[in-house]
Amino acid sequence: MPAGAPVTPDTVFFAASTAKGVAATVVHVLAARGVLGYDRRIAELWPEFGVPVETLNRIQGERDATQPQVRAEPDSANQR
Repeated sequence: MPAGAPVTPDTVFFAASTAKGVAATVVHVLAARGVLGYDRRIAELWPEFGVPVETLNRIQGERDATQPQVRAEPDSANQR
């Protein structure tokens, strides 16, 4: 959208990942109410997700739960 262009009912806004915060809040509220647990498999709730072993607890804070996670080995100097 060019700078200064008027906003109309048909104006499209770039929203990017703004729904992630809303989705996380909904999950936390439902968990607090006992409706679902963090160890629930995502594929049970969202079959199209396609990763049957992933749980809500596992993906919290992860960028892409469909990709394998690589964990850095601890530095031997930090293992005291």
